[in-house]
Amino acid sequence: MKRSLRATDAALERGRAAKRWIDRAETEGMEKVAPEVPPDDMAAVMEKMFSSTWGGLTGKQMGDLLRLMISWAKQDKDGALAWARNLEVSQQREIALTGIAAGVGKTDPMAGFEIYSETGTVTTAAAGRALEAMMEEVYRLAAAKGAEALVDIARRSPVNETRTIHGVRLEYPEGFDFATLMDGLAKISRSNMIFDKAIVPPDPMGQWVLRDPDAAFDYVASRIANGGQLRLDSMVYEMGEKSGSLEARRWIAGKLASVPSDQIPAFVRGAGVLNSPGIFRQYLQEMPAEAADEFRLQSVKLYPGYAMELLLDIPSVDDRVALVERLRGVKDADQILAQLKKWEVPQERIDQVGKTIRQQDP
Repeated sequence: MKRSLRATDAALERGRAAKRWIDRAETEGMEKVAPEVPPDDMAAVMEKMFSSTWGGLTGKQMGDLLRLMISWAKQDKDGALAWARNLEVSQQREIALTGIAAGVGKTDPMAGFEIYSETGTVTTAAAGRALEAMMEEVYRLAAAKGAEALVDIARRSPVNETRTIHGVRLEYPEGFDFATLMDGLAKISRSNMIFDKAIVPPDPMGQWVLRDPDAAFDYVASRIANGGQLRLDSMVYEMGEKSGSLEARRWIAGKLASVPSDQIPAFVRGAGVLNSPGIFRQYLQEMPAEAADEFRLQSVKLYPGYAMELLLDIPSVDDRVALVERLRGVKDADQILAQLKKWEVPQERIDQVGKTIRQQDP
């Protein structure tokens, strides 16, 4: 009984102490008060604050909780971690671990990352700037070790369930193995190098293409030929920024023109060229006519709703129709024929084209 009473008294005293700290924070601000809270009182203060947030955290509440966890981690990292890991409410556990990671990461980024990775999933934008700074250094340290080390960090980073994706700055070391990095990142991306991670490394392709453009394009072509997807956007953007848009456009056009004709359908599907038909038309204008027409044909066959625009650069409507008529095995011919009608092609000619392009190759 005495032991039970002592435990009750101790619990009451912890509660009173927690209230005193919280009351002080209300008047003086948590930023000032948090460093003064001793480790022995931290758990009680955190529990009392968490108990009042079941309706969702305000920005102020989030900031106060993070300041407490950062302060606790500085004073007693092991104690703070033990408490955080035992939290049963997932968002509370996430916030607590994030605060500890942000605090530890200021002086030991890799140790901070190991704690951050324990969250598993990120549902809030807690400590965003501190985590970005930490992860920027973590990725830099990993890149210095090589592509596989960087992929490992990206793989173990928490899954992102917020609306915010944080990017970090990173200058890849000289001689970096971009191909191994791209292969590794492809395995953990949802598709086309789109990640569900909260903090991601910068797109390697942008830096690779400036250092070795031929190798970068050959890698893209190889990935696409094997059924993969890899958009050219970052490659084109970086080259345009560095060398001028016209020079970059001509270089990309020359590379696309070198793609074997039997690989063009895969390239149209996998390189994202039709995400911006207007830009793709600029590439086509810089290609030899035969190569440009082959890209137009395969694009129209695969995505008629978007790709008929590519034919507008052919001045003569008769020449456009003649090009379309080379198609065979078109399953969705209606959109193509509707566009011919907009170009005021006679209906009899449209019917003839429809019959022709629906035929299978002999």
